[in-house]
Amino acid sequence: MSMLYVGIATVVVGAIGAGVSYVGAQQAADAAEEAGKAQAQAAEQAARNTELENAEAIKRERVNKRRHLARLRANHSTSGVTMDDSSLDVFAETAGAMELGIQDASRAGAIDPQNTRSRGEMAAWEARSLARATRVQSYGTLLSDSSRVANTYAATI
Repeated sequence: MSMLYVGIATVVVGAIGAGVSYVGAQQAADAAEEAGKAQAQAAEQAARNTELENAEAIKRERVNKRRHLARLRANHSTSGVTMDDSSLDVFAETAGAMELGIQDASRAGAIDPQNTRSRGEMAAWEARSLARATRVQSYGTLLSDSSRVANTYAATI
């Protein structure tokens, strides 16, 4: 009769172990998904901050450009030289080169936030994939452990 109790206890412990393993794996999958979401949100916030910083830097460069061009005009006019075609060409060339530099900086500044967002999206995708794999593995473990418990129960009868 004592072997029957040992067999029943083995079945109960096996069933509890299978349940605990399954629940733990499900919780690990949930935690992985939450971590991925948090990483994606942090990446999005970092990208927004970078965009704001870039916009402010571009704004400052445009102000500096206007100041520089105003100084050029002022220096030109105080020197007594008139704005003829060649002076206007130099002035326009300077303004164009400065604007081109600002536009280049603007394009370059847009790349980093996009890369940051991509890294955040990749982290979220990896977390979802890990969560799915963990869940599938937990189902397999639950089925395997259930089979083992059933075999143990059948052996005790």
